[in-house]
Amino acid sequence: MPSAAALLLFAASVVPARANDLPNACDLKPDPNKPFNVNVSTEFTTDYIYRGVTLSARQPAVGASIEIDYAPFYVRFEPHSVKLPTNPSAELGFSAGFCKEIFNKVKFDIGASYLYYPGEIPVGPVTSTSYGEAHATISVQPTKILTLTATYAYSPNISNTGAWSQYVEGGFEIDLPKVLPKDFTWSLGGAWGIHGSGPSRPMSAGFPCRNIRIGTSASRSSTKRRSHWS
Repeated sequence: MPSAAALLLFAASVVPARANDLPNACDLKPDPNKPFNVNVSTEFTTDYIYRGVTLSARQPAVGASIEIDYAPFYVRFEPHSVKLPTNPSAELGFSAGFCKEIFNKVKFDIGASYLYYPGEIPVGPVTSTSYGEAHATISVQPTKILTLTATYAYSPNISNTGAWSQYVEGGFEIDLPKVLPKDFTWSLGGAWGIHGSGPSRPMSAGFPCRNIRIGTSASRSSTKRRSHWS
């Protein structure tokens, strides 16, 4: 029988993926005694993959998330380490939106985000790959252990290429049996996504049209350990 430590190491080092992580605000109710809520988490991944594209050159990466909620509204800051052709010092994600349980076990998130890549070194005509997008996600929990999600995202200028972009993704997450220490949770998750974009400058060539990923994720209180593959 494998030990809890061995199982935790597996969950943190094999290739996990999760259904879309909804903001913490989705699970909060307005509270006049505590109008603001702050949630902080950290993340480790063996490969930082975003919508089928590695942003860490197939190497380990670290990240964090700081979310401030005024339920059902939220703002979130998410820095990640990256290795990209323009050699930015990091990826800094800023997002804001509205997330709420609109029906029993049905949650809806709508918002906008901006991905900023500071310190980029120009590559040919490309001087910056920072961009913004709007997104909407719906999450349904048909059973106690299963969560299904669907996401749509649109950017008028993906990665500053001049091209519009649409992304659609469906995902699932299954809570796994409690074999880890009491304060740990882990799950099996996966997603299928499809990406499409309009006319752009040549540098946008090479973005994949489809991606599939599956794996495990383990978390402990506000600290999350993940790894990804696709």
